[in-house]
Amino acid sequence: MFKRDFVCHREGFANKKIVEFSKEQRNRSSSRCGCLALMRMTLKKSNGIFPEEWHVTQYKSEHNHELLLPIQVRFLPAYRTISKEDEKQLLLYKDAGLTVKQIMRVMEFQKNVRHGDLSFLHRVNSYDMPFAIFIGIDNHGRTILFGCALFRDETFATFQWLMKTFVKLMKKSPKTIISDQDQWMTRAILMEMPFTKHAFCIWHITSKFSGWFTVLLRDQYSYWCAEFYRLYRLDNIDDFEQKWPLVISKFNLQENKHVCGLYKIKRSWVPAYLRNFFFGGISTTGRCESIKIFVKRFTSSRSCLTRLVEQVNLAIEDVGQTHLHYIMLDTYRGSSLRTLSPF
Repeated sequence: MFKRDFVCHREGFANKKIVEFSKEQRNRSSSRCGCLALMRMTLKKSNGIFPEEWHVTQYKSEHNHELLLPIQVRFLPAYRTISKEDEKQLLLYKDAGLTVKQIMRVMEFQKNVRHGDLSFLHRVNSYDMPFAIFIGIDNHGRTILFGCALFRDETFATFQWLMKTFVKLMKKSPKTIISDQDQWMTRAILMEMPFTKHAFCIWHITSKFSGWFTVLLRDQYSYWCAEFYRLYRLDNIDDFEQKWPLVISKFNLQENKHVCGLYKIKRSWVPAYLRNFFFGGISTTGRCESIKIFVKRFTSSRSCLTRLVEQVNLAIEDVGQTHLHYIMLDTYRGSSLRTLSPF
């Protein structure tokens, strides 16, 4: 007798992780929670015409966790697939000069699906190698590109090399730096730039709220976001410290590990604690995204690494030429300072 069991992806419990202290490891929690939902198929003899048939012999539909909404299921890894035919077509459209959004929209029309219902998300990283960009602002408030790097992984050793190389090329460490909350990057910055004030991108912090509080808050999620932004805008440390516990108590989040962790790193994202450091009006890594989009105009997912370096250099030169053009215009036209002050 043959049988097959179809279980929930959160069935059972993850094996205990073996910690190797000689290696850097990420502390990622497993999504498995011992769910008992099950459908068992058994191959049984039936009759002379159909000697064997698959029968459902056991079925448990109850899950011990909240289920995803139908609109969210498509984001699971099992549903994000690209067929060989679709891959060829995607690369063909890319070579023709279409943007990622244009390619996705054309594919939606071809497959006659609603916007966002394709079986794959935005674009393909052929080499699966992260691309880091260092940007800042010049004395005219415009974005300037300091450098970029392509690396194989996102371990502590790699980030340490990246920060050390950046400081070496720039001849000194920056006064301030903004990044996401990657723990290995944070450690590398602390080690290689000990006198640099490291702050976290507020967009990366708030973008995780929906995942943190979907179960806990549900209908109160929008109210939490509004209260959080009121706290975020406070300029005085005493005001923040006074109102933070009141808001946390209001939404019963005293035991929420994410909120507790957020409070522990308050000196890295709360403006009231960052007032003594100059960030040039930047609070997110959003300016990097505009540079990434610009660089992508010169590159393709099919570019070999040697060609990629040449194309990125071309993009950097173009950024530099634009920067020189702005400096020339400011010098030629002169600058004027206007304020509301009566003096």
